[in-house]
Amino acid sequence: MRSGHKRNGTEAENRKGGRVRPTPQETTMDLQAYFKKIRAMEERLKDPSVVLVSLETQDGGREGVRTEVPRRIAATMIVEGTARLATAEEAREFQEQKAEAKRQADQLAAASRMQFTVISPNELRKLKSGAQPGKE
Repeated sequence: MRSGHKRNGTEAENRKGGRVRPTPQETTMDLQAYFKKIRAMEERLKDPSVVLVSLETQDGGREGVRTEVPRRIAATMIVEGTARLATAEEAREFQEQKAEAKRQADQLAAASRMQFTVISPNELRKLKSGAQPGKE
């Protein structure tokens, strides 16, 4: 027996097919109930994408991070307790921040595509006077 592991009965009694059977203290998950909860939550969510707010988790998840996910993923995260549905106000703020970030990204992309031509003062005078700029 490994140190730190307490088992009921002998090692042979707890083994079946090379795998250790769960001891009475361990819990097993009812997959039918789990997926039934996910489907029920998914049916309650009307929009194809949903804004969620993360909850603090034992494995290091940070509380308060907002994100937009498809309805199926949102239902899974809510059922698992890793996120909650954002309030209408939180969702509106998130969408506004997302739209502003896109506007800034589009503006930056447009600025990077903009081309400039540097001309001399003589060429500028020629352009203003209507003459064709050329090589002098």
